[in-house]
Amino acid sequence: MIITEAAKIGDLLDLVHDYWFNVEKVTLDRRSKSVTFQVEPFRDALEQGSPSGITVTVKHVDDLNIKDTERVRDYDINEITFDPTTRSIMITGGIPIEIILRVSALEIQASPISESHWGHI
Repeated sequence: MIITEAAKIGDLLDLVHDYWFNVEKVTLDRRSKSVTFQVEPFRDALEQGSPSGITVTVKHVDDLNIKDTERVRDYDINEITFDPTTRSIMITGGIPIEIILRVSALEIQASPISESHWGHI
């Protein structure tokens, strides 16, 4: 799944809502201008991985800002939004966290860890 239109972000959220990620692994690769992290359906799977995990890659990232007041490391995804005026993608969690990615263009890729996971999509 590749998202390049704000109207399609809901499709991505449907796919990864309540999936877990390790905030320590959400980092900006300045050379490729991308942020890549893995999300898992169960918190326990963050360390081992699972066949139903998903790799999320945000491209064209100019800046990454993480507001992590709780400092619990593992969070679930609650909302993903895009503000076209500020060109900002915001990811929030059920446990309070705010990840803001400022982008020059909207492009988010979601890829299954196991191809069989998306056989129905």
